[in-house]
Amino acid sequence: MELDAKRWPDAQNDDPSAFYKVPLSRVIYMEQSDFQNEDSKNYYGLAPGKSVLLRYTFPIKCTNVVFADDTKTVCEIYVEYDPEKKIKPKGVLHWVPEYSPGKEPTKVEVCSFENLFNSENPAELNDDWLTDINPQLQSGYYTVDKDSTPGKLVFNRTVTLKDGYKKGGK
Repeated sequence: MELDAKRWPDAQNDDPSAFYKVPLSRVIYMEQSDFQNEDSKNYYGLAPGKSVLLRYTFPIKCTNVVFADDTKTVCEIYVEYDPEKKIKPKGVLHWVPEYSPGKEPTKVEVCSFENLFNSENPAELNDDWLTDINPQLQSGYYTVDKDSTPGKLVFNRTVTLKDGYKKGGK
């Protein structure tokens, strides 16, 4: 099915040019960090038995998780969706659809720039510089780079996402 998605957050609902179509199929892709095998009070992502809203679509509930042979790596997550939107979950997940058969996916290059180290001069730490690597590298909002071509889009991150999980002590 195809669903309407807003081109920008404050787009007017009565402006057709403010929307584009997003294909929703049985297979989607989401950030690995948006799933935890064990839920917690301050976690708003997807977990077994928990519901979240897929941005622009429906609430989904995790019904099964398939792990790799190491029993830690998640290979697949099975969900049920609520087309009537009876459930009002707190968390919202960003996702991308599986590409449509017969349509070649657009190739993109994504550039994210962020401080690699927490301190201004990690060289001052001598042999301890590895402990200064920033563990909080995050995703965010991107803009199309001027070097983009129709065959290869290039995106640069402009704003990082606010990480609501940090407040929960994670």
